[in-house]
Amino acid sequence: MSEDARFSELIGLPNETDVLEVAVRLAANLAGEEGRAIYFGIEGELGVVLAEHDPKGMAAPSFVWLADHRALRQVVQTGQPQQTEFTEAEVSGSAAKGVERLGLSSGAAAPVFVKGRLHGVLAVGGRGAQINAFARLVDLARAVEAGLGQVHEGTA
Repeated sequence: MSEDARFSELIGLPNETDVLEVAVRLAANLAGEEGRAIYFGIEGELGVVLAEHDPKGMAAPSFVWLADHRALRQVVQTGQPQQTEFTEAEVSGSAAKGVERLGLSSGAAAPVFVKGRLHGVLAVGGRGAQINAFARLVDLARAVEAGLGQVHEGTA
């Protein structure tokens, strides 16, 4: 099955939780065998983990301060996707602890908008290898928007 066909799995799912769970599974696959994915909901200065997938079964902290994660903060502020290497300049505090514990070396993140507003950020992290599927992550984020848009259709 092609990636585009797998991305279409997001359309027609019955609720937000299902859309996000499928999205992080697909995103982790884009990051390679050792990749992991998180969907962050944005609540003020926090990125709150709403869904995650890690083939090693490792769980991320439940939130990260945007001030501690430069790329995530930039995605939220600019509405533009970002790709990064996890250096001391890129992550600090709560983000650095999570990145170290999970063994991540690089990442990429794309915003997800629903009804014209930032709904969250789909992020992937790689262990030892740079994220090579950045453009596909951005495509997947657009598919997540479509899936969430359908779920939220008819809500005020």
